[in-house]
Amino acid sequence: MEDNILFISEKQFFNTKIDNKDRKILSALSENARLSPTALSKIIGLSKDSIAYRIKKLKEKNVLFEPVLIVNPWALGLHIHSIFVRVTNIKTEEEEKLIKCLVNNPFVMWCGLTGGEWDIGIQTVSSNIYHFDKILKEIKEKFGEKLLDIMVLEVIANYKYASLPDKYRKENN
Repeated sequence: MEDNILFISEKQFFNTKIDNKDRKILSALSENARLSPTALSKIIGLSKDSIAYRIKKLKEKNVLFEPVLIVNPWALGLHIHSIFVRVTNIKTEEEEKLIKCLVNNPFVMWCGLTGGEWDIGIQTVSSNIYHFDKILKEIKEKFGEKLLDIMVLEVIANYKYASLPDKYRKENN
């Protein structure tokens, strides 16, 4: 199984230095991730080679990742559930094993460590409630002794998705 873990944390990448030209590139790509370096060069006012170089550097700094296709799961008759988990007495190695297991689960769409009342947030996709129940049981079976509490919510509508909020784009153009 491929190791799909992408560990990103505020501590790891806090305050990555980028300039206003990089911010303009991010802003333009957040509106249309399929813009070519040529199209970006016309928008930003830099050469195509400079744009390509800057995008490469943004990827190396883990500021920018590859474009992702966003599919409407409800249009396909799929169900989305958010799961929040509180763990107990978990060592770093065990936490990493749990995260790795979740990230490599083909039905987990998103997973991350959270602050506040819950320790881990997970979002899953399933074909029906029975399928979701199977996913949840697998998680409980693998890590049941470490799971203190679980809260499950079914997502019934998504009104907004943004990887770069409008306010950030508008302030930095």
